[in-house]
Amino acid sequence: MKRLNYFLLPILLLMASCSDDEVVSEQPDDNNPPQETVLDVVFSEIKYQGAKDLIEIYNRGDEAADLNDYWLCLGPGAYQKIGELTPESGNIVIPAKSFLVVSYNLDDAKGGLGLYKTNQFTDSDAIVDFVQYGEAGSARENVAAAAGIWTAGEFVPVVQSEDNSIIYDGEGNGKSNWDETTEVTFGAENVLKEPVAEVRSVVINEVNYADSKKIELWNNGNVTVDLSEYWLCLGPGKYIQIKDASVVSGSMQLNAGDYLVVTWDDLSNSAGLGLYATNQFTSSEAIRDFVQWGAAGSARENVAAAAGIWTAGDFIAEVKTAQNTIIYDGEGNGLENWAETTEATFGSENVLKEPEAVKSIVINEVNYSDSKQIEIWNNGDVDVDISNYWLCLGPGKYLQLKNATVISGSTQLNASEFLVVSWDDLSDSAGLGLYETNQFTSSEAIKDFVQWGAAGSARENVAAAAGIWTAGDFVPVVSQASYSIAYDGEGDASSDWNEDATPSFGTGNAQ
Repeated sequence: MKRLNYFLLPILLLMASCSDDEVVSEQPDDNNPPQETVLDVVFSEIKYQGAKDLIEIYNRGDEAADLNDYWLCLGPGAYQKIGELTPESGNIVIPAKSFLVVSYNLDDAKGGLGLYKTNQFTDSDAIVDFVQYGEAGSARENVAAAAGIWTAGEFVPVVQSEDNSIIYDGEGNGKSNWDETTEVTFGAENVLKEPVAEVRSVVINEVNYADSKKIELWNNGNVTVDLSEYWLCLGPGKYIQIKDASVVSGSMQLNAGDYLVVTWDDLSNSAGLGLYATNQFTSSEAIRDFVQWGAAGSARENVAAAAGIWTAGDFIAEVKTAQNTIIYDGEGNGLENWAETTEATFGSENVLKEPEAVKSIVINEVNYSDSKQIEIWNNGDVDVDISNYWLCLGPGKYLQLKNATVISGSTQLNASEFLVVSWDDLSDSAGLGLYETNQFTSSEAIKDFVQWGAAGSARENVAAAAGIWTAGDFVPVVSQASYSIAYDGEGDASSDWNEDATPSFGTGNAQ
C-alpha cells in the first residue's frame, strides 16, 4: 500500500483550482506606449576666442532638463559628456527657462559644435542642436543637416574681436539666426550689439594752394594709421613722402578722427593732388585720395578716375582770394564734395563759410581798327542781365547793350560766359567805359574801363575816380589792324592788356 504525501497535498489542490483561462500576464498597452522625455534645450551663446572658451545652453522648455547624459561633440575624438563638466554658472539639471554655462576648448578660427542626447555622434536622431563658425564642412555638419537643424555649407563668420561672442536669436535653425555681439551675457538673456567693422581710411580734407600751401589729412576711419610711408603726388617729378614733409600740426601716427597738417611749396593754382599708400604713382590700387582744382587734366587725374575716386574732367574752381581754402564735406569722392571756404580750420573740423557771390562784368577784348568788336566777360560767379548796361566813349558817343549788334552770346550773361558786340564808333585812340547806368560822369556807375592809343580820353577821369584806371595810362596802338587788345584777367592797368595777333572773341583769352 502506497503512503500519501500529506505535505504535497495542499499544493496540488491549489493548482487544480485554477484554470488556464485565469492565468494573468502583463502585456504592453499598444495604445499608450512609454514616452521618451523630450528636452527643449539649445545653444544660446558661444565664445571661442580669448582666455576662456564658454558655451551657454538654454532650457526653453517648461520642465527641468537633466543634461548629465548629454554630450558636446566637435568631431571624432573631440567630445565631452556634460555631466562630467563643472558649470561656470547654472546647474547641469537646468531649471525651466534657465541657462547652463560650461567651459570647453574650442578652435579660435573654425568649428562645428553639436549638442547630443547620446554619444551616437553620427546619428541624426541623437543630435539636438548645432552651430558652425569660421568655415563650412566640419565633422558633424552632415549629421546636423540630416536632422534638419542646419544647412550644409553655412557658417557664422569669425568674430572680429576675441572679446566678442556669437548669440542665438531664439528663432530657427541656421546661420541667419546667429550674430556676433560685443556684449557678452553668459547666464542671462542675450543682448545684440553688433561690432563696428574696422575702417582704415585717410583722406585729403583741406587745402590752401594759393597762400599758406597747407594740406590737411584726416583719419576718417576707426583705426590708427601710420602715415610716415604715405606719399603726396602732383605729377612726374613732383612728389613728397609724408615723413619728409614739413609738419605744421598733428602726428604721422594718425589716430582715428585726428588731423595731420603739412606744407608743400609745390602747390599751385591749378593742380591735381593725390594721396598714395606707396610710391607707385600710376597705380589705381596705391592711390587713396585725390582732389583737382583750377583746371582738368592734371597728371594723376586718370589714376584717380581708374580708382573710382574722381571723375575725369571735374575740377574745383579757383579760389576767389588766396587766403581761402578748399574743404571736403566728408561724404563722397567728387567735385560736389568740395567747396571754397573763407574760414581756414587746419587741424580741426572743417567749417563752410562760402565767399560772398561776386558780381563782376569786364571788358575783355577789343578790336578797334578792323572788326570793331568788343567782348564783355562775366568773370563773377552770378548771372547778370546786362541788357540795360551802357558802353561810352565820351559825350554823344554811347550805346545801350540791348540796342547793340550782337555777334555772339547773350545779354543774359551767365557766369564765365562772353557777349560779343560790334560798334562802329571805335577808333584808334579812345577810352571805352562800361556802365551800369547812363550816368556817365558817375564813378559809381562805371564798372570797367580801358584806354588805348593816347591818354586823356573823355571818361579817363571818371575811371580814375572809381579806382579802375590810372590817369595818363594807355595801351599802345596795335601793330596791325586785325589784331586785338586782350585783358589778362588780373588787374586794372595798361599792363594787364596785351596785343593779340589771334583774336579769340567769344572764348577765353590766351594768357
